[in-house]
Amino acid sequence: MDFAEFYQATSPRTLRYAYGLTGDLAQAQDVVQEAYIRAWQRWRRLSGYDDAEAWLRLVVSRLVFDWWRHLRVRRNAPVEQPGSTPPPSEDTILVVAALKKLPERQRQALALHYLLDVSVAEIAAELGVSEGTVKSWLSRGRDNLATVLKAELAQVPMRSAADVAELGRRRRRTTVAATVTAASLVVIAVIVLTTAVLGRNRTMPPTPTVNPTGSPTMFSTLRRVGSMPLTGLAFPEVAIVNGRAYAIDLSGTGVTVMAMNLADGSEAWPAVVLPPIAGASDGITPRVLATPDALLVMAGAATSSGWQTSAWMIDPVTGEQRWHYNGAVDPDDIELFPGVAVVRGARPGVVAGIDLRTGATRWQVTATASRIFGMGSPGDLARSDLGVGVPEMGNSDGKLYVADGKSAITEYESATGLPTGRVWTGIPPNDGYLAYHGDIYIRSARELYRLHVADGTLTSLFSGGGVMAMSPCYRDDVCLIDATESGGHNLVALHDDHPKWTVSVPDAVRLDPVGLTLRVAPNGDGPVVVFDSDGREVLRTAASAGVLRLDAGNFLVCEWTSDRSVRLSGVPVGTLRQQALGTLSTVHGQLAADGTALVAVVNGELVLYSLA
Repeated sequence: MDFAEFYQATSPRTLRYAYGLTGDLAQAQDVVQEAYIRAWQRWRRLSGYDDAEAWLRLVVSRLVFDWWRHLRVRRNAPVEQPGSTPPPSEDTILVVAALKKLPERQRQALALHYLLDVSVAEIAAELGVSEGTVKSWLSRGRDNLATVLKAELAQVPMRSAADVAELGRRRRRTTVAATVTAASLVVIAVIVLTTAVLGRNRTMPPTPTVNPTGSPTMFSTLRRVGSMPLTGLAFPEVAIVNGRAYAIDLSGTGVTVMAMNLADGSEAWPAVVLPPIAGASDGITPRVLATPDALLVMAGAATSSGWQTSAWMIDPVTGEQRWHYNGAVDPDDIELFPGVAVVRGARPGVVAGIDLRTGATRWQVTATASRIFGMGSPGDLARSDLGVGVPEMGNSDGKLYVADGKSAITEYESATGLPTGRVWTGIPPNDGYLAYHGDIYIRSARELYRLHVADGTLTSLFSGGGVMAMSPCYRDDVCLIDATESGGHNLVALHDDHPKWTVSVPDAVRLDPVGLTLRVAPNGDGPVVVFDSDGREVLRTAASAGVLRLDAGNFLVCEWTSDRSVRLSGVPVGTLRQQALGTLSTVHGQLAADGTALVAVVNGELVLYSLA
């Protein structure tokens, strides 16, 4: 397909999508024109993508995000509609007004589903959330949204593909002329050659649909939505998964799970009481894992014969217990993949795949496994902090990696347990792995290595005094904490095979992504510091404060006081400035948040609050 055919086939859908995100027809037309100009300029590469239209939607989302970021300024100036565009109908005005009041992610999901006919599963993959979350967003939309907007936009004139291409040519000529004026052709040639030699050559282009695209949340004072009593729960913790809130009792030798509807704070289903583990002493290690249609609750305990774990698969819609698993494994040795729970050490020297719906053993592999893990993606950075034991990196690509603890990593299909034929040997002695965006990062005592999965290339990315921790940060980068020879600690961001920036972070020992930012925690009472993608400090809180990511770019600061009160502040991605939201009194355990929903245990109740 050439560019003209691509433009002709996709431009009406793209305009509907942009209009659904902005609620402003003139702005939507400007955004779409700019997106197609960029597509034309990159068409030689873009035409080879499996889903070029998804790339285009990503560009539209980013342009709209920039527009919303400056919306307060823009509101002071009237937006003039093109003279050739008929005025919107009364119904459309009402729909657009409603769209403007919705959080950006709900608006984006509505636009994708109702205007572009994208399925719930595809939206979940594109936005980096569960299908349950998407369904929750869509349930608040209007069924006639697509019909109204499509009818209105059908009358809007679009530029021809030739006009868009000509605009692209003009911009290219302008850019080249400016570049030649600013620097000699010799310098340009050196830059091009250097980029060709040093640039990273991936065998597959990055998938643009999974990149986080954070949009600013319009925070407001904390508002109570609903609650449910937690009768009989002693020390409950909370989690938000699959569009529902869960209270999980961690006391004693058993587990109780209660579920709340995030729509109104009502009870989703009666409490599930899971039996105690035989022979367990007081105190268990809980873990909760979730997929769009399954909730796996695990309780691990030390017994006289070693670790013992019970796992219950619960239907998140009904609360029904689908199956129960007992095994002499650590809860951390169980990972969820599409349709299957993978268990390391189900029997000595065996890795097993358990069907999530039936509990039947789907496959078994005889393998020495010191570690099992899956591949994360940039879309995982757009997710919220999900709460108790829920992993923040996904395994959505269906590939399972088994490290033997010596020098080899083997790749399997997680659905079948069949080896893919890819085995990488010569892996250096290490202290851990991070699989992210097509690469496996290997942390040794003083170095960080990268194994590029597509071609098997093993590269030493960094050498320092002591690599203490690592984490993905902002799409294509990986960050680490290095203990220097002089005794200090540095936060280092690496892009491809070179350092992007380095910042001194005394006493820092832990780091993890907060959407489009990175939080760094100390060992002791020092401050928790949040850095943006350029290594600039954007937030500093006390060590006792928690920082929860709400989505791709917005986060929540929770400052605990001595009387168990929590002061809350919202931090929108547009400004990265704290906005006071209110205080919760007598809070038990931790909090969980997702989007604009916050749940906490307050005075014996599980309470749902709205942040916007």
